[in-house]
Amino acid sequence: MRRSVVLVLAVALIGGCAKKNPYVGEWEGEITAQSFRVPVVHKFSPDGVYEVTGALMGAQVKITGTYEWGGDKLTVSGSTIAVDTSGSMIPKDLIDQGTTEIAKQLNKPQTGTVSWTDKDTFVASPDEPANPILRFKRKVAPK
Repeated sequence: MRRSVVLVLAVALIGGCAKKNPYVGEWEGEITAQSFRVPVVHKFSPDGVYEVTGALMGAQVKITGTYEWGGDKLTVSGSTIAVDTSGSMIPKDLIDQGTTEIAKQLNKPQTGTVSWTDKDTFVASPDEPANPILRFKRKVAPK
């Protein structure tokens, strides 16, 4: 019995020391790449799954994948992309070209260094200069 109590206390202490994931939730932001600023919404789930949605000239884009975090680093890896062009003003060949370029980045982890402005705002600067800078503001307060 005493051993069980010690084990329960040890598990509770270890679990209580685990760092809370600050990214879980829904974030509004923008991706800045090649002088374009695209508004996006990122959703980070507790299980390491993320989803990013955005629109450019009527084309709706949704990318899903996984993420990892630790210290001041955030790594995302997209695995699927879906594009809805029904309301787009962009010619189909340009959308196809853009989708192909995004698809080339799928399953390639991208890591950024995170700096927090406050508990609800952060900037992820890419470790590789060719990747976009991401700015985020919490959309929904954590529960």
